[in-house]
Amino acid sequence: MLFYATFISGFDSLAAKLLSRDGMNVVRMMDGAVEFEAEAIPTDIPYLNNIFVVLRRLNHMNLSRLAQDILAKPIEQLNIHRPKDFRIFVSQENELVSLPGNVMHDLVDAFARLTHSSFSPRQAEAEFWLQSRSEGVAYCLYRLTSVKKHCAKGELRPELATLLCEASEPQADDIVLDPFAGSGSIPFARSRLRQSFHGIFASEIRSELVDAIKKKLKGIHNSKMQRSFFVRQQDFLANTFQSDYFTTIITDPPWGIYEPISADFYPSVLKEFARLLKTNGRLILLTAYPGVSGIMPPQFKPITEYHILVSGQKATVFSWKKSY
Repeated sequence: MLFYATFISGFDSLAAKLLSRDGMNVVRMMDGAVEFEAEAIPTDIPYLNNIFVVLRRLNHMNLSRLAQDILAKPIEQLNIHRPKDFRIFVSQENELVSLPGNVMHDLVDAFARLTHSSFSPRQAEAEFWLQSRSEGVAYCLYRLTSVKKHCAKGELRPELATLLCEASEPQADDIVLDPFAGSGSIPFARSRLRQSFHGIFASEIRSELVDAIKKKLKGIHNSKMQRSFFVRQQDFLANTFQSDYFTTIITDPPWGIYEPISADFYPSVLKEFARLLKTNGRLILLTAYPGVSGIMPPQFKPITEYHILVSGQKATVFSWKKSY
């Protein structure tokens, strides 16, 4: 079957690598989207945003022509559970648009016959999308995944936290640290990867966030998690962790954009990263702080960078390896 999915723009190469690793056949990579083939219906791939079944694909961008094609050659079968109701979205280059009223009316009738369900324009169990993209392609899609939950202010979305963890090239013997853990998005994302781990440390200075992580951890009934997931309330720069101990640091420190930071914050933090990581250890750093590359300690060698948007703000994911 052919599927379409969206992901965080800027992670194209990583998303393609992960999909291939997970047994998917990547057909077409686009900016923040991918077509792929899979034998089974993939309802939950944590590094993707949303997943759709491709019902029709045409090599043009004309949505009216796509709609007429669907009406002229109706979709014969939808190999999913039967929803109780559905709604329709029409999107042109990521902007919602309208179709002529008579065309939309005919589409509603066509999808009602296909699903044996009723049309509900505001809230519905199922969603059909007619979408055109600047790459010169138009799709008729059926959404498989539900809308992601709303995240609290400052909380990383789970798919972004997962991509950060995957960028670290995780191994079963990893000892992972997030020294600015916040609500724990990165540590919990790392714990859910298929690769096991030796230990995960979440360090956070704010007591209310530490309490939230501990509460969430108690709710996970997994003996390995209870033995190997450690939470500390502390100032990361207090130098309480052992030198050359961690194989991996994955973190999203303050950027200095939404909150004040001192001029020596990043130089001090990067120096501490160099002290804590083992030789050949990996550092994955998400930040919009300017000039980070210019102040990296000499032990670090750049691997790659991903340029992304986080809540509309340009940011960079840096991947470095400690060489000595």
